[in-house]
Amino acid sequence: MPRVSENLEEVVLHNEKVSRYVTKSRHVRNDGTVRYQALCPNERDYKTSVFRILELTEGEVWETGNEYVGTDERPVIARMDVLAKYIYDQGLDFEPDNTPPGHANIINWPSDRSRYRSYAQQIAARVPARDSIVR
Repeated sequence: MPRVSENLEEVVLHNEKVSRYVTKSRHVRNDGTVRYQALCPNERDYKTSVFRILELTEGEVWETGNEYVGTDERPVIARMDVLAKYIYDQGLDFEPDNTPPGHANIINWPSDRSRYRSYAQQIAARVPARDSIVR
């Protein structure tokens, strides 16, 4: 079982990074960066699943994705590590549920597709290329 930081606060801190795991190749550009669409919410509940990666090593971050997100049919092929501040700056929030360990949802997305896409684009534009990681 992957390790989870023992120092996670009840709320996601502005200076904390969260990782959005990617299993769909259409969410990865030819240059190896992750597209903003990977951040868009699920239209059933308007939430985006992420994992809190505070104090985890690179290997532990990948292990978390493989254990809790990837499947044999859809393995984790990339991830986008996002500073929580970028999400809060869009008026969005987090719902940490730790189910599975370290899990949280990005919440308060607008239901209008053009608006939530705009939010996702603005967040993704602030993520440095080094934090958009393809295996």
